[in-house]
Amino acid sequence: LILVLYSKSFLLHNSLFLVHYSRRSCRISPIFDVNATGLMVIIVFGLPGSGKSYFASRLAADLKALYVSTDELRLKLIPKRKYTDAEKALVYDSVEAMMADALRDKKPIVLDGTFYKESLRKKFEHTAGKFNEKIIYIEVTAPEGIIEDRLKQPRQYSEADYGVYLLL
Repeated sequence: LILVLYSKSFLLHNSLFLVHYSRRSCRISPIFDVNATGLMVIIVFGLPGSGKSYFASRLAADLKALYVSTDELRLKLIPKRKYTDAEKALVYDSVEAMMADALRDKKPIVLDGTFYKESLRKKFEHTAGKFNEKIIYIEVTAPEGIIEDRLKQPRQYSEADYGVYLLL
C-alpha cells in the first residue's frame, strides 16, 4: 500500500504521521496533533478497493475525530441508488455541510470518499477557508491486482465493483 501525503498549502511538516499498515492491521502514530496545529479537516481519497475506508476509519478513531464516509451516507440518503450526477452532488453537498458543522463546532473531522474531481476538492477547500482552515489530503492507493481481488468481495457500505473502478 502506498500513501501519498500532501496538502494544498504544503504544510507537510505539520501533517505527517507514521502509518504501519498490513493486510490485517493498521497502526497510526501521529507526528502532529490535530488540535494543537489547528488542522481539523483530513480528506482520505482514492479509488474503490484501495483501502481508503479501512484507513480513514482507523485514522479518525486514532485522532478522536469525526468520521464521515460517502459510501455510508449514500446508503442512508438514497434508497435506490443509480449513481447519477445528482445523487453524487447530494452526497457530497451533505458531506460538505457536515464538514462545515464540524468546523463551526471546532471538531476535527476525517472525510472518506473518492473526491475524484478537482472542482469538488476546490469546493471543500473554499468552505474550509471560510473557517480559516486548510485541508490535509491523503491519497490511498494499492496495486490493481489487490484492488481487483478486494472488489470481488462483498463490502458492507460500498457497492462499487471492479467495473466501477475501471470507469474512474
